[in-house]
Amino acid sequence: MGQKHAHHDEGKHDKAAAKAQAPHQNLIPDQIHSYEELQKALRASGLESSQLVIGIDYTVSNGWQGKKTFGGKSLHTIEFGKNNPYQQVIDIMGRTLEVFDDDHLVLILAH
Repeated sequence: MGQKHAHHDEGKHDKAAAKAQAPHQNLIPDQIHSYEELQKALRASGLESSQLVIGIDYTVSNGWQGKKTFGGKSLHTIEFGKNNPYQQVIDIMGRTLEVFDDDHLVLILAH
């Protein structure tokens, strides 16, 4: 009787291992042209729902990185008509994941 139980547990382990590997079999193409295409690819890869949490770094490193990558300005610089890198990412992530989020609430953490 103990052997059947042990064999049964091994089957569960094998299924769990196969499921853990499954996302790697459904890669998202790198040529996506719309949010709808990206959402469809995310669904096909197994995403069913999402609770978006955004973390924003307010440390001095944003100034250093901005000097290299954002025209010498802090990555948090707000200019009329031009989104900073944080605004760009928040917009893209929000548009992409909003269809997966039932309550449409986003937790924002700042550091």
